[in-house]
Amino acid sequence: MSALVHSFAVFDTCLARLYVRPTDLLFALAARILPGPASREDLHEFVRLRLLAEEKARKDLGLEAAGLGLVYERFPKANPWGLDPDLAQSSELDLCVHSVSPVPPVLRQVRRLIGQGERVVYITDSILPGPALRRMMEANGFAGEIYSAGETGKTKASGQLFSLVLAAEGLEAGQLVHTGPDSAADYKRPRSMGIKTDFRSEAVLTSHEQHLLRLHRDCAPALSRSVAASRLARLRDEPEAKLAGLRALAADVVAPVLTAFVAWTLDEAARAGLARLYFLAREGQVLHRLAQVLSPAVNGPEPRYLMGSLACWMAPGLAGLDREEFSWLAAAGQSRRPVDLLAKLSLTPEELLQAVGRSMPALLSDHPLDDAGLAGLWTLLEDGGARRLLAGKAALARELMLAYLEQEGALEGPVLAVADMGWTLTTQRALREVLAARGVDVTGYYFGLTGVRLGRMEAGAHRALFIERAAQSVPGSLDSLLFKHVALLERVFTRADHGRVLGYERKGGTVVPVLGPTPQGAAQTREVQETVLAYAESLVRSGWGEDTVSALRETAVESLRRFLASPEPGQARAVAGLPGQDERDLPLLRGLGILDVAAAWLGGSTPGHGGDGGLWLEGCVAASPGWIRSLARRPRLAALLRSRFS
Repeated sequence: MSALVHSFAVFDTCLARLYVRPTDLLFALAARILPGPASREDLHEFVRLRLLAEEKARKDLGLEAAGLGLVYERFPKANPWGLDPDLAQSSELDLCVHSVSPVPPVLRQVRRLIGQGERVVYITDSILPGPALRRMMEANGFAGEIYSAGETGKTKASGQLFSLVLAAEGLEAGQLVHTGPDSAADYKRPRSMGIKTDFRSEAVLTSHEQHLLRLHRDCAPALSRSVAASRLARLRDEPEAKLAGLRALAADVVAPVLTAFVAWTLDEAARAGLARLYFLAREGQVLHRLAQVLSPAVNGPEPRYLMGSLACWMAPGLAGLDREEFSWLAAAGQSRRPVDLLAKLSLTPEELLQAVGRSMPALLSDHPLDDAGLAGLWTLLEDGGARRLLAGKAALARELMLAYLEQEGALEGPVLAVADMGWTLTTQRALREVLAARGVDVTGYYFGLTGVRLGRMEAGAHRALFIERAAQSVPGSLDSLLFKHVALLERVFTRADHGRVLGYERKGGTVVPVLGPTPQGAAQTREVQETVLAYAESLVRSGWGEDTVSALRETAVESLRRFLASPEPGQARAVAGLPGQDERDLPLLRGLGILDVAAAWLGGSTPGHGGDGGLWLEGCVAASPGWIRSLARRPRLAALLRSRFS
């Protein structure tokens, strides 16, 4: 017997709701139609009366589901707000119709079936009127007959709606193939009736999304829209299998975190009366793209992208730097290869050795420098010949840097406002020192600033979303975790598709950046950035307001805290499979084994791994076999592992 008809569930299959929970939509409806600024008590009372009316309609008429018209016939006309039930009904219909988005993979499947001459129908437990459902489906690209609980009084959960469809279509059970996300109503019930099923769960909320919703009762519309935006970003198309885990991580964690930061930055800059804000390369690339989406919604300043790097900003003053100020060359987690270190100074090993007239074989090697090798490099850089070489490069670097900044409009006002991930304010100080001669000051907006940041006297005015206050942090809180994982955030959250900016050069009458090698992992970078943008675009489409900003901040804080403290295995595997931006970037995590457990107990190192101090312990545990994860939950072993990996 061949299948003659394909049926699809409507919500969480063909369409994804912009309010994840139906009651959240009712609270949004109440806020929209109640007079005045409605109190929280008023919102709850409206929703209570609306749900009571639905329950009464079912009981009065002996139906499994009562249509929306029947519901509002029982909504009290003598309500506390003098609200017209007919007006409330039309407002709910309008909100429902405009609070959905198509699921592209399912839309493509439906269109393919119709193109092949197959019959497609839709089966839903929705209580919306048939004409409204058809308008909603057709507006999102879905054509075909709709069988709904609101029109028939029967539901999928009982099986009665499936029986009605079989009779109306003249089918035997085996001639219907039903696709839906609910394990009971869309899988077990139709299978028990002999109907073929195709269970689709991609629109089902992830465990992380469910966790966020559990933090609030179902009366938080803005939070619901934030979680819905994560789901829509995941569902925008079908990712490559190897990138599916990364997309889920980007949608659930990276997107809300970066969107919250950029929204905060634009709001702060607008309050300061800034007309333009420059996002600094490379970490600022995705932030700038986000700002282009968000700025119109928040009435923020014009976002621009400024190509540069710490090495570029430091270059004009290289000749005067002391050894302590050179420490940024070999920051934790970055390459110690001589050629990589010296490239940040616009030098080659051969240039430096020729300038000082000395020999240092380690400088010509491809191997990373150890601490003794770094000390030797510092000694060479302090030599008079090296200083003269750096002075010449510094003068040219200053000229080109100022020409580039002027070309980009960055010197037009008395203050250059920049935005970046942040951490120590070294970049802002370097910019400020170069621009002082032009009478331009620098102010900055940053994701985070560590406890060893520079002060206002050295770096100038600045604001940050997160500031490390070690003495005040509570174990397990975001403050206690965030600043231990700077390399993780930059590798996963703010990947860029262009190489590091090494300097500037004149070309065709303009000054252009000189870029290092194109980063590894172009597909992964594209996946992260496009998912983040899809999230932000969904939030903007669903309506931006003050409640959006507060819910976004709350979602971001909890998402980042949970990711850093107790990542899910899929999230850890996504990070483990993520190549570094540069060829010599060190790994962020690895799965643990029996030798790691033994080494932790005995206080030694794992054979073949040496020091593991730079690894993300929580990610290592999550990426490990189940028995390791179970052992690592024991306080004693957890403490030993933390000590070993710190």
